[in-house]
Amino acid sequence: MALYKQTADSVEISEEGYLHMSLSGELDISTLKPILSQTDELIGKMKKKKVPIRMHVDATKLEVIKLDSRKHGAQWLRKNQCSRISVHGSNTFIKYFVNMLVRVAGNDMRYFTSEKEAKEWLTKTDS
Repeated sequence: MALYKQTADSVEISEEGYLHMSLSGELDISTLKPILSQTDELIGKMKKKKVPIRMHVDATKLEVIKLDSRKHGAQWLRKNQCSRISVHGSNTFIKYFVNMLVRVAGNDMRYFTSEKEAKEWLTKTDS
């Protein structure tokens, strides 16, 4: 797997062809809105190329998700077009929040404590 430099609070298309989002610190609405807007632009590019829209979220440095960000993120998840989303981190609150989002939004999204396992699940093909 190719390595690339990840920056905090960003989203990009990885060399492997999936969206890679990094989040850190206290996630407030002023940080989340621009990242999700950029994510929507990248999803548009991926749709034009007719590639699977999958996303990996690195939440290892994420400490807090402020209430307004939780609401906005949940709304975005309900209408996003990702076929699969993996999240990896080590924060217990984030783990429970992601698991709650899975139930509420109904997305194919999973939380992992291992980045390797998260990316393996994200890129596996269903038979």
